[in-house]
Amino acid sequence: MQHSSGTVNFNFRNPKITDFQPSLGPEAGGTIVSVNGAALNTGRNIEAFIGDNPCHITGQPVESMLECTTTAGQVGYQGVVKLSFDGAMRTSSDMYTYAENPTVTKVSPLKSIVSGGRNLTVTGTFLTTSRNRQIVVTNGNGNRKVEECQGESATEMRCPSPNIRDLDISNENLTFGFIMDGVTQLLTWFQDNDVDLEYLEDPVYNKFEDGMKDKEGETLKITGERIDSAITEGEIIVTIGVESCPISLFTGTTLVCELPDEAPTAGDYMGEDTGKGLPVVWVRHNNLKCKLGYLVYPTVPLVAILVPSLTILLSMAILLPATFMYCRQLRRKRTHDRRLLGRIMAIHLEIDSHVKRRRRYRSQKQSESAQRKHKRIVLSKKVSFVPDDIHIDFSQLELGETLGRGAFGRVLKAVLHDTSGEDQIVAVKTVQDTSDTKNVVKFLEESLIMKTFDHINVLGLLGLTFDADKKPLMVIPFMANGDLKTYLVKKKQTLATSLLMRFASHAALGMSYLAQHKFVHRDLAARNCMVDSDLLVKIADFGLSRDMHESDYYTSGDVQAKLPIRWLAPESMERRVYNARTDVWSYGVLLWEIFSKGARPYPGIPLQDVYIFLKSGQRMDAPKNCPSEIYGIMVRCWQDNPKSRCTFVQVANELEELLEGDNDYVAAPSAGVFGKRPIKHRKEPGVTDDSFLVPMQQETAFGADGPCSDGETSGSHATAAHDPLDYVNKIVIR
Repeated sequence: MQHSSGTVNFNFRNPKITDFQPSLGPEAGGTIVSVNGAALNTGRNIEAFIGDNPCHITGQPVESMLECTTTAGQVGYQGVVKLSFDGAMRTSSDMYTYAENPTVTKVSPLKSIVSGGRNLTVTGTFLTTSRNRQIVVTNGNGNRKVEECQGESATEMRCPSPNIRDLDISNENLTFGFIMDGVTQLLTWFQDNDVDLEYLEDPVYNKFEDGMKDKEGETLKITGERIDSAITEGEIIVTIGVESCPISLFTGTTLVCELPDEAPTAGDYMGEDTGKGLPVVWVRHNNLKCKLGYLVYPTVPLVAILVPSLTILLSMAILLPATFMYCRQLRRKRTHDRRLLGRIMAIHLEIDSHVKRRRRYRSQKQSESAQRKHKRIVLSKKVSFVPDDIHIDFSQLELGETLGRGAFGRVLKAVLHDTSGEDQIVAVKTVQDTSDTKNVVKFLEESLIMKTFDHINVLGLLGLTFDADKKPLMVIPFMANGDLKTYLVKKKQTLATSLLMRFASHAALGMSYLAQHKFVHRDLAARNCMVDSDLLVKIADFGLSRDMHESDYYTSGDVQAKLPIRWLAPESMERRVYNARTDVWSYGVLLWEIFSKGARPYPGIPLQDVYIFLKSGQRMDAPKNCPSEIYGIMVRCWQDNPKSRCTFVQVANELEELLEGDNDYVAAPSAGVFGKRPIKHRKEPGVTDDSFLVPMQQETAFGADGPCSDGETSGSHATAAHDPLDYVNKIVIR
């Protein structure tokens, strides 16, 4: 409201507090409280209070927010946030609480390289009461280097060691401590507790001569100096392009890692193309990043090209007529795919318009009419759907950072704005090459099957939409901890056996659910399982974002099939047979991955020798510190006779019993992770251990395709005899 008297204008405003954060802080004060509302910059004299305690305003208040720093209070004292605008008081509806000051009791490890970046585990009490949590190093001149600490536990947080390379350390008068709001006694914690944080010189990694190196054998040898400086094996990351190179040996001067079997995608570890057409070798040693050069994979020798070429020329006369017929059928299929995609996109646009009209008019008849209009669309014999059931308006999505990328497409983090006003963090999967309609239909087909899944250990589909360029987008739940393999490698130093057993149980429960619903995965592995924020494992990646350049796959006789050899059962390599029993074999390999904390299966064995290794009767040894009961399950999963293998029902129940039992290696009963756990496994009525062997899916990663006479489902070449190899061609600063 404005009132004018002569040339003086008066603007009357009504300040309001809507909320504030955080809702608690240490008794020492020093916590920055952010107050949200309206007209918070009203008046000349603005004051803030927590109950009766002053809260000093920092910076200049703006229309919708102001910040103030708390003063000291008493533990347990609660008070509303009060703001005074020239004497006019406004109060919050919620209380702010003074809590115990945080304490630090232990820091480990106590060594770092000068460039910093090593994760230090900090143990203490009431660590979450402080909003600002940082580790700080200060030199004699008062200059500081700080790093933010992370963690949701009140007793533990992780702080990366600060980079002190640019800090003047000539007098070696450094102090280390923690910034925890106003708790000043933690600023010199290391000195007060007579604890030394040692900084060692950065390692040196020798670059490749002329910037390139030829692949020789199955491993890559990297040389340098001080490679083992303030580091453990699990903390060094070597990448070949976007592929990881697991470390098998490292000393002070040498590092050896296991190379991918096939040439990774050209570019660096971020997936960015460098223009050389070759994968870049990077070593990440905490904050230190070293580009060593390009790795050149050998090409096929000329003789190996000429002989098959002559054979091809002689066969062309026979093949040309068949090729002509095939191409004509392919053109018909592409035309069908294009029409199908056009129909799907048209229906989604139509749904958009109906949704907008329903919002305006709220007409029940119109809604019913729209529902009648959209009948089920058949993508293939295996997949059909009703567009209304999966539709998401593209305008509801707020796309964010890229979480990962591969040859198939990208995965983006996004916010889904629900019509009810609630926001949800989601992941959005894209398809890379939308010019190929067959590629897009395959993407839709293998994704939409997820919509039928409803199990806590199976990743489901939230919906489908098309962006402004008419490219399809799949919206799925966001998995905060990424894929299981990466999580195991990243956390290998801190993973308890009890947690590994829970991971194994989650995967078994998810696969048991899928098996009971007649679905075959065909690519069960740690990389294809996801871990959410509550550490629940979910079976995922049903052919959606599989990177077709991934080294764990090998191109088969079917040029469109990529075979994960190290996870396949022998009969899958021999006859392309896939069923619940072959999934059980793959689960045994997944179990080995879990208890080896992310190691690659069959270490030291080349890809082409895996089949020979298995057919000779050999199996992988138990991972280090693996309980005998768990290895027993692995062995039963790897029986030559498929009928002798255990079932997912048996595995799930056995793991449940182990978790509930009184075993030395189980740290706690199966109460779940962070208070949550999967639903206890129960078979559905009428389902026996073997009843889910038929019918099984033939060609896609999931789906039912009718009964099979022998209880096994194979691909299009299942009855042909194949050679399995056809498919597997110190400065110390205190």
